[in-house]
This record gives sequence, C-alpha cells and structure tokens, in this order.
Amino acid sequence: MNEPPDKLRVVRLVKKKAKSPKGQRGPAEASVQGGERRPMGRPRMKKSPKRWAKKKGRRRGATQRKSARSAPPSAPVVLTEEDRAKILQLYQAMVLANERPPGGRRRKIATVLNLPYKQVAEVVKNFLTHARYRRTNFEIEKAYWRAVQAGETNARAIAAQIAGQLQLAEGRVWWWLKKLHEPRKSFARDPEIEESKREAILAEYRAYLQRTEPPVKGLHLTLAEHIGGLTPRQVHKVLWEYRIGIWNSLEGIDQPPTSDAAPSPESQ
Repeated sequence: MNEPPDKLRVVRLVKKKAKSPKGQRGPAEASVQGGERRPMGRPRMKKSPKRWAKKKGRRRGATQRKSARSAPPSAPVVLTEEDRAKILQLYQAMVLANERPPGGRRRKIATVLNLPYKQVAEVVKNFLTHARYRRTNFEIEKAYWRAVQAGETNARAIAAQIAGQLQLAEGRVWWWLKKLHEPRKSFARDPEIEESKREAILAEYRAYLQRTEPPVKGLHLTLAEHIGGLTPRQVHKVLWEYRIGIWNSLEGIDQPPTSDAAPSPESQ
C-alpha cells in the first residue's frame, strides 16, 4: 500500500522529557497539543481588594490597641483634707448604723462622693490601722497601771504579764512602755504649772484609765480642752513627770525582754 501524500501525513510533536541526574526530579512536564504549551495547575487568581482591606483594618486596630496599652496611666486624684473628713464621716456613720451596702461601704462612699474607689479604700484602711494601733497602746497602758497598783515591782515581769493578757508579743508591750517613759529633756525649759492644774490633770488621767476605749482625739489634747487654760504640751509634761517617777522606781527597766522589738503601726 502506498503512503499518503506529505500534506496528509499526521505529524506528532513529542517533547522529550529532559534528562536529570539520577535521584533528582526534573522540571514539571508540560503537555503539548497542537504545538502550543498549556500551563500546569490552576491559573493564579487575583486577590480581592476587600480581603486586603480587612487585613489592613485588623493591623490598624492591633496597632491602636497596642498604643492604648502602652499609654501612661492618668494621674490620681489628690484628696483634700475635706475629702478625707467626709470619707471618714460617712464610714463611721455606716458603722454606727450597722449599714452594709451591697457593694460594700467603701464602694458606696466612692459613689456618693464621686471619688476613686482605691483612694477611698486607702483612707479607710489607714484610719482603721491607726485606730487599732491606738487601741492596743491604750490597753497596754491600762494593764500597766493595774499591775503597778497591784504591787508589781519588776518592769520585765509586768511586760510579760501584759503580753499574756492581751495576747501580744512581749517586745510589742515593752516597746510601748519605753515610749511612754522615754526622756524628755526639753520639758526642763518649760515653766512650771500651778498645783491646782496639776491635780486636775492627774485626776482626769485616772479617769482616762478607767475608760473602755480611747477618746477620738489624742489624750493630751482631750485633757487640755476638758480642763481649759492648758496646752497639750503642758498636759504632756505633767503626765510624763508622773509616769517617769513611778517607772524609775521599778526593777529591770534597763533590761529589754528576750523577744524582738515592736513592729510598725501598719502591722498592728
């Protein structure tokens, strides 16, 4: 059979596979059809502008949040003496009325006075700490005078006895007894006080030791206002002279107890 003419002959174009070194894969093979190359895989799609807009929006939001976190905190509100007085007045009124708001007394006060809660809580905490500290000192002083009147003559024995009664560290008791009787050289330069005033001060002091709780104001200021015609310093001088005379008559006043010294008022 004769072969067809050249113009009718079907020519197959075959692209030979490129040889590659042994153990390595060659480049992707593209099929050839009709002498034209056809790309392998799916065509690359263009990214949607909306998709990019979302990503950029997220990035901008993250940057804004980061800058907000790194911003310095605002300055705290400076409380005046009037603010502190109002806080304590409201707190004491709630305590006397046994009022306990749902969110707590401190939060209620902060809302009423339009003040930051943290600062209100700090004022109340300092007040309670100071009140507890004064109450402890008051109980130590009363127990000390009871022991002296009962005939105790050893200061260390008195301190140990008070510590057991009040469930305190012996060093805490000893610290306050020493504070009551520490030297006051400046009193020597002050003028003497009339005997009638002196007797009135000592009488008020004995009544003070019979109280169940300390006065709101300090002892010296309270006695000066109650007696009249005296300054707190004059009251302090008379009481110190009275106390130091009895303290120096006791034994063991120069021998501190074995326990540590008293802690700070904040830890009471």
